[in-house]
Amino acid sequence: MGRVATLLWSIWQHRNDVVWNDSPSLPNQVERIAYDAWNDWFAVHHLKHDENYIFAPPTTDRWEKPHICWVKCNVDAAFFVETRVVTMSACFQDHGGNFVAGFTQRQHVTLSTVEGEA
Repeated sequence: MGRVATLLWSIWQHRNDVVWNDSPSLPNQVERIAYDAWNDWFAVHHLKHDENYIFAPPTTDRWEKPHICWVKCNVDAAFFVETRVVTMSACFQDHGGNFVAGFTQRQHVTLSTVEGEA
């Protein structure tokens, strides 16, 4: 039941993103976010109720704070082949995880995945 609720929540969030930000997502992106959210919730919930539970070490997919006096830049790109649109964004955060700066950009071009992510 929790997985279904999480999937419905993810669909609703992405629907709002399309309506308010004109930012459509692919179905597998919506599903992946729901799957990750469910697994995170389950791991924390299980950890709170089972003292013998061994929490898995964080994966490299997770954001890590930069060192003190450093700024970290996280980037992402989305590709919409049908409309020949590439969206790119970057977010800069300090060692405390505080937002420093960011940008998002939408281009009507055809780029490869490597070019867009770069």
